Amino acid sequence: MKEVKLLGQTDRWGKDIQAHRVEELELSKKARILSVYRLVISVTLACFARIQEFLVEDDNSLVTASNQTHKDGSLITHGLDLKIQRSTLTMIIGRIGSGKSTLLKGLIGELPTETGCALARAIYSRRDVAIIDDMLSGLDRSTEELVWNNVFGPRGIFRQYGVTVILATHTILRVSSSGLD
Repeated sequence: MKEVKLLGQTDRWGKDIQAHRVEELELSKKARILSVYRLVISVTLACFARIQEFLVEDDNSLVTASNQTHKDGSLITHGLDLKIQRSTLTMIIGRIGSGKSTLLKGLIGELPTETGCALARAIYSRRDVAIIDDMLSGLDRSTEELVWNNVFGPRGIFRQYGVTVILATHTILRVSSSGLD
């Protein structure tokens, strides 16, 4: 470097090096853009493959519902088309009085319904489907946590036995621990 300074070539060499840097950045920009395109295309193809796999698999739905009527024949729901996959936890979340219970009653075809089955009986009966209407709302925080983890959680009894669970609730506190997020 000392020789370059003695010859007075510092400015010229500096400009040449800077020009090479700019040229290198321009060339690498094209390579980076190409890399991003390749990544996007591969991710897109993987998504299409998963969508195709989903579309050609057998319909594994267990609970299906459509328009529901009262016993007197009047229409309760209109334009409803609901399919719920086997061995899943489906949460129906809404404000108090928004129709969650009515939807659940419509699913089981009982409007008006009798007193609901207690959670212990639902677990003990080992049915394929458990339809539960906001049973966590009356519990204190520690009991709610215990019930959630042992019954509905990822290692809960319903998951262990592959029960399809439809749970109506007015709180979103459990969505993040439900495996639905």
